[in-house]
Amino acid sequence: MVPWDVDLTFKDFFVTNLPVPWNEESPDCVSRGGTLGFYRTARCERLVYGWSTFRDDYAKALQRFLDGPYSDANVTALLDKWSAQIEAVVEEAHAHNSEHLSPQLWRSSIASLRETVEHRRYIMEDLISAMGSP
Repeated sequence: MVPWDVDLTFKDFFVTNLPVPWNEESPDCVSRGGTLGFYRTARCERLVYGWSTFRDDYAKALQRFLDGPYSDANVTALLDKWSAQIEAVVEEAHAHNSEHLSPQLWRSSIASLRETVEHRRYIMEDLISAMGSP
């Protein structure tokens, strides 16, 4: 994760958003309207287009990420460990002052995070499949 973007890491809304995948090839370089103004596809931007030519490398890197640090077993173990470390403090803070995050909301948010992580895994797996298995 990029440290200064942690607040947007698992959000479905992105401030900078291209309505097409960054590695999608486009037949032309016509500017198109997007949510934040006009954009041109990656093929028309030299640096991003250069990155998009590394499809196999990208698919392999995604697969290594899914098999390693983002594996279900690893992410579950880390979330379980961190949740166990934090839960008592959340309960204590809320018991001391009800304006603090409630344990119920905290647990619900952890469950939501787990669902989001799983959903992101599926998105990456679909992307790998669409590019052809590495």
